[in-house]
Amino acid sequence: MIGGNISISSGTDSVTMTGGTVAGDVLLGFGNDQFSWNGGGIIYGKIDLGPDNDTAVLANLTDANIGATKQLTGGEGSDVLTFSNVKTGNVARFDSWETINLTNDTRLVFDNALTLGDAGTRTGTLSIDATSTVYGGGTKSGVNPFTAGQLANVYNAGRIDLTNGGINTTDAFTIKGNYVGQNGLLFVDTVLGSDNSPSDKLVINTGVASGSTSIAVTNVGGAGAATNADGIMVVEALNGGSTSQNAFSLNGRAAAGAYEYFLFRGGVSAKTAENWYLRSTLVRGSDPPAATDGTAVAPEEPETTAPPPALEQPPAVLPVDPNDGNPDDTSTPVTEESPAPHAPPPPVSAEAPNPPDNTTGQQHDVALPFDGAVPPSPGATRVKGDVIPLYRVEVPVYSALPPVAHHLALSTLGTFHERRGEQDLLEAAGYLPSSWARVFGQDIDMKWKGTVAPGLDGKLFGIQAGQDILGRETDGGHFDRFGLFFGYARATGDVTGQALGWNDLAVGDLEVTGTSFGGYWTHVGPQGWYLDAILMGTWFGGDATSNEGQSIDLDGHGVTASLEGGYPIALSESLTLEPQAQLIWQRLSLDDQADRYSSVSFDTDDAWTGRIGFRLQGKQDTTVGKLRPYLKANLWQNFSSDQSVRFATDPIVTDLKGTSLELGGGLTLDITEKASLFATADYTTNLGGERNRIWEGNLGLNIKW
Repeated sequence: MIGGNISISSGTDSVTMTGGTVAGDVLLGFGNDQFSWNGGGIIYGKIDLGPDNDTAVLANLTDANIGATKQLTGGEGSDVLTFSNVKTGNVARFDSWETINLTNDTRLVFDNALTLGDAGTRTGTLSIDATSTVYGGGTKSGVNPFTAGQLANVYNAGRIDLTNGGINTTDAFTIKGNYVGQNGLLFVDTVLGSDNSPSDKLVINTGVASGSTSIAVTNVGGAGAATNADGIMVVEALNGGSTSQNAFSLNGRAAAGAYEYFLFRGGVSAKTAENWYLRSTLVRGSDPPAATDGTAVAPEEPETTAPPPALEQPPAVLPVDPNDGNPDDTSTPVTEESPAPHAPPPPVSAEAPNPPDNTTGQQHDVALPFDGAVPPSPGATRVKGDVIPLYRVEVPVYSALPPVAHHLALSTLGTFHERRGEQDLLEAAGYLPSSWARVFGQDIDMKWKGTVAPGLDGKLFGIQAGQDILGRETDGGHFDRFGLFFGYARATGDVTGQALGWNDLAVGDLEVTGTSFGGYWTHVGPQGWYLDAILMGTWFGGDATSNEGQSIDLDGHGVTASLEGGYPIALSESLTLEPQAQLIWQRLSLDDQADRYSSVSFDTDDAWTGRIGFRLQGKQDTTVGKLRPYLKANLWQNFSSDQSVRFATDPIVTDLKGTSLELGGGLTLDITEKASLFATADYTTNLGGERNRIWEGNLGLNIKW
């Protein structure tokens, strides 16, 4: 332990410290001096390298070593300070340095401003290598030149992190001078909401921002909203400051609620051309930066290392009185040497610097989805308008779940002839008179109107089996059947919709399953007319996954009730025309979910569907059994109200209304006295509303006991 000062006379001197304690100052005089502090020890006073061109290297130190040092000054001259694996803060005490290098996982907390240069050199340069981090959260700090009117220079190949210091979205890191990104990163806390939502920001005062820097956005409580003007500022250019065209890009996704946020150079209002904003809309008059190829639809989640934790400043350590006892000092003694002189660094220029060579930084290019002549997926078209919302790709994927669940329940319900084949197959009485089963499948190409107009291109498959519990026949020729059934159906497919400024964009896929139980009553009159009533409950499962890898599970239940009737009219001995009508009520209740960017809640709504149509049926005896072929035509009308899915506070509405025409045919064949096969095939297309094209096949078996 040295109880007083270390003072070195003029000349080219060198001081090395690797341990021990200095209670006073370390003072070096005139000459091109060198100071090295590596691995340990404590200096309680100041370190002053004096005039001329000096060099200091601090390595493998933390605040336990350097925290109590009052000042580290380079003095007059062109001086270089290098930090190597140093963790510390209180940067204002590092003064009169023309070049400061942060290397080898150095973490420097900017709890106040760093001033570069001295009265003679007037300014300087701060360089952050690819392994090092500057923390500027919880305060308004930055880098200044010594002399007003000069420009400091900052090179960033590592990280400038404004997210330390607690949850705070008003931090500003101001560089009074030039900033060059060398594939570096900027971390900011932002409330992802509407225009002018609070956010941390990088401020370029007077100088030029160039190079390449990726901005990683952490959403702090933002529920997402449309930005209808400039947006949310994350980079500000002041007092004649400017930014190059591709100086900044997004690192990973910035999304909240229903919206995807992209980074834009310039706002839509006056005097904002050099600023950078997050916006969740495309606003007429704004110019997004050019994409690299126009094929990317959203920024991919980068594989970057999260910034290391910010440093906690230890309490100040008071100097030790040299007379209070001195433990054994195992440190290397301070020596004075005369090393070979080294060339001083070049003088600092106030002009915008050319970025030095850097091949170790991180590169995270993000192409905007609305650039380029080639659509990002086949069939996608640009959304037109003065203000175009940039919905995230998950919005149409999740919004497709309710209409697909409705359709799956309707398909499981079917019609009387799809389930039972024919009225005269019910001509039996007693307990457990007959059993039936069917399989059905569909090729689906459907689209719904609404906020994001989701569509599904996929398949549906299902099975259903039922048992007549009781059959009753009256003397007047009326039949009644009471029974129970079970059904299972599964729908899968690719989802399209409006997202990222495109219509009909390929956005993800989904799977919806439904397990159903129900009961039925069927009445058949003496002329063959029928009434069929069903009450069915369905338990839904499945999931929906976007092309960006975000997903939610599907859980919920639904209730379906149906009343159907038909009345056959004989046209000849072997030909019958049967008008039919059906009314279906559905209620769907899906559990609330959440993904990384938002809560997702589904409204509970009623849906009404009506059908009118006819069957033209013949009958013929064959060597196998009685054959009853028919043609059918139906008009389906969905009277449903809008379905709403809420992403945080943003309602996304899907309109289920529409009119469809179904054309097809079927047959029933008695293969024995007890067993009958029935089958249908049909095609459905929309007459009103959005696209609705379905090919369907159905095969069933009825057995009389």
